[in-house]
Amino acid sequence: MKKKILVLAIIAVMILTAACGKTSANSGNSGSGDKAESEESAEEASAEEATEEPEEADAEADAEEESGYIISFTTTDVDGNEITSEDLFAENKYTMVNCWASWCPPCIREIPDLDELNEEFKEQGCGVIGVLTDGNDETGLAEGKLILQDAEVTYTNLIPWEGFDELGINAFPTSFFVDSKGMVVGEVVLGARFSSYRKVLKDLLG
Repeated sequence: MKKKILVLAIIAVMILTAACGKTSANSGNSGSGDKAESEESAEEASAEEATEEPEEADAEADAEEESGYIISFTTTDVDGNEITSEDLFAENKYTMVNCWASWCPPCIREIPDLDELNEEFKEQGCGVIGVLTDGNDETGLAEGKLILQDAEVTYTNLIPWEGFDELGINAFPTSFFVDSKGMVVGEVVLGARFSSYRKVLKDLLG
């Protein structure tokens, strides 16, 4: 009975966080006979990831801040243009890095809001960039580009760089913040939480 209550509580928290777990990408690929069981298993797995992630992400962010952890990379944007973290982060006092996936509904729904957030804080020296986490996959990149085009997004979206997996991001969207040198600052935000993004940026601007 305790186990059943715990599972129900985990699923409820996942819904509240409005986040997708990595297993969401494959939840619709089961055969018809096992579909209900597979979806239930995917939901439980995603729920566990979503509920565990905030503590892990916050702990990781705290550790990175204390050690002066700096994110450094060379990659391309979704259109194939080479991007370096040094040049990208130097454009703003603070940059919000939104990690999303083409198969994640909460990620897709918040994209127009992120574009507005980027415009809102631009004059204050803050910006938004996206990381299309399935962008190294041909299908993921194609679908991601269509999503961005439909939303008429103006902020930069990147392909994951070598070493990106070391960030340990297991739920989407996950957003973190860096200063002009790429050092992780502020709080990690798990889930599509627009008000939390604005709060972190305002706190950083202080």
